[in-house]
Amino acid sequence: MPSWIRQLAALFFPSLLEKDPAPLSTHEEMPEEEDLHKAGEGPAVPTDLQDPTEPLDPPPVAAPIVPPPPVSSLPSDSKPPPADTVTAPVSGRKYPTGKGVFIQTVEKATRTGTPEALAGFCENLGMDWAMLLVLWQHDKRDRKYDADKDEDQILDVVEAAHALRAKGIDPWIWGWAQPGSDRIDTFVKLMRERYDATGAVGIVLNIEKPYYGRKGSKRKGYVARFAADAKKLMIALRREFGASVPIGLSSYGAKHVHETSFPWGVFALYCDFGMPQIYDSEHGFGPGYPQRCFDSWRQDFEIVIPTWGASKAHTSQQMRGMTSRTPIAPAVSWWDLNHLRYSSARQGVVREYVVTFGETPSCDARVS
Repeated sequence: MPSWIRQLAALFFPSLLEKDPAPLSTHEEMPEEEDLHKAGEGPAVPTDLQDPTEPLDPPPVAAPIVPPPPVSSLPSDSKPPPADTVTAPVSGRKYPTGKGVFIQTVEKATRTGTPEALAGFCENLGMDWAMLLVLWQHDKRDRKYDADKDEDQILDVVEAAHALRAKGIDPWIWGWAQPGSDRIDTFVKLMRERYDATGAVGIVLNIEKPYYGRKGSKRKGYVARFAADAKKLMIALRREFGASVPIGLSSYGAKHVHETSFPWGVFALYCDFGMPQIYDSEHGFGPGYPQRCFDSWRQDFEIVIPTWGASKAHTSQQMRGMTSRTPIAPAVSWWDLNHLRYSSARQGVVREYVVTFGETPSCDARVS
């Protein structure tokens, strides 16, 4: 590992260099058929899927998406106003634009596993931005697990961020968060270190079951506790990062299924955009599933950026069907690069998808 990278690591997150490397996350052992996100959450919908031999419907046209207006003041428990200027990509917006992809590990995203190869792969797919995993908080409360990645893995992420930027691709970072005051404090601290080290444009929070489905969650009072933890997390992040750093939420596409206990409104209050995971890996939610996901997220988020599945559970035809039925958005993304490397057909779907922008925050997206 180059000495300048280790010096950079010593400046931004010395704690990683002082301790023994933490054990790898079990989630990082990712055979091609695995997917960390489970698309089949909630009750199944009638399986009136379109016959794959039939022609696909043209993409629906959504109403223009306009960012929320600035807020004149910032109460301690409210969402900070958008900054006048943001150090961001050419768009200067508080959310990604164009095509993007989530990345679980640098070393498993390509055959050689180097940051340079990862950046080249993203460039080949026509990516405008890439979402690098920097933190996955495990269920175990032992604090050593909060670090998730060892020193070399984090340095690979830092190198990958620089390699992506050299290709004109905006690096973003994302992390999986656990509730609880001690876990929240650690999450914010490590995300700050790794945001500074990578020079990322912004961050995305992957928030799922820990914030709605802990043991006993159906008992009275647990819904309020989920909301309180969510608010604590978001206030801590906004106090640390301020109003100018874009923050987004990635979670279940089937928002309507998890609405009763998941604190959607709290996250929407503090986040700049939402990223529904529109996977349907079991292919049981019907052809209207992408539209239902998009519509339910638009109830809380002004900016909605869909994330589609690209794992072994999806054929290229199914991927095209999903993209064609999702409303137009300012950006699109796929889960994830580590799965895409195994299929040239799935890579072809991603490569051929074109997003073109007009003068407004809305955009026109078509599969060529």
